[in-house]
Amino acid sequence: MKIKQIIPLCFLGGVFTLFGLYTTRIPFKPELIQESSIRLDSSRTVSTPLSKLLENQTSTLVNATSQFQLLNEQREDLEIEIQTLKQQIDELMIQRNILVEEISPYIESISIQVLNPLTKIQQQLEKQLQKKSQDSVIEDVLYVISHATNAVEQYMTNPNEPTYETSLQTAFRLMDDELAQHDVNSVMSVASEMIQSGYTNTMIRMKLQQSKELLQAFEANYIAVENDETAQFKRSKQQQLATEDALNLKALQLDELALRLSGILDEIEQVTQ
Repeated sequence: MKIKQIIPLCFLGGVFTLFGLYTTRIPFKPELIQESSIRLDSSRTVSTPLSKLLENQTSTLVNATSQFQLLNEQREDLEIEIQTLKQQIDELMIQRNILVEEISPYIESISIQVLNPLTKIQQQLEKQLQKKSQDSVIEDVLYVISHATNAVEQYMTNPNEPTYETSLQTAFRLMDDELAQHDVNSVMSVASEMIQSGYTNTMIRMKLQQSKELLQAFEANYIAVENDETAQFKRSKQQQLATEDALNLKALQLDELALRLSGILDEIEQVTQ
């Protein structure tokens, strides 16, 4: 090899040797990158520490337990109220049944003596009216008898309300007006009425006369008379109606409590899930 070729090679070798000595004197420090990474990781852990997470979970569990206890206490209170209310309803029903039994003979007497015969006459006339397209005589008589039956039914429903008296007096007035023009209260008047109005209309007005007599008997035997039986009926009927009002109120209260209990049970189910 020639000397001119050796000199450059020696020069390059010296350069590499010097570079190697320099690098050994200034070592690379990788720990700076590691410290930077560690600082970044530490900043992340400080934002949501494990102790904070455990504290939040514990607080949530305590709140859920406390809410469950509160709801359970409300459930128990409602169940006690419902049970008490059911017992009161049972007692009221027993009382109502006793009162109904007490007034039953009196009610049955009115039905047999007055209401049932009136209703039968009314049904006969209604059936007769169905066979004809229109009959003013039957319609007028049915209108009068309806006031009579209403008066009796109103008295049986509540003898302490004066509504039946109004219906009773209206029925008597309408009967008197109709029978004043067509008297069928005696054999002679019936014969005269047949000549003037015909057999069918006379029979219809005789049913009206029969209804008037039933209503007069009702007034005399049940309304005007003041005896122990009538007085007892009025007292017992008043107590029965008051008991039924109390039963209706208790039933509404029971429905309300049952609805509230249903809501509490739904909340308990949500909390325990």
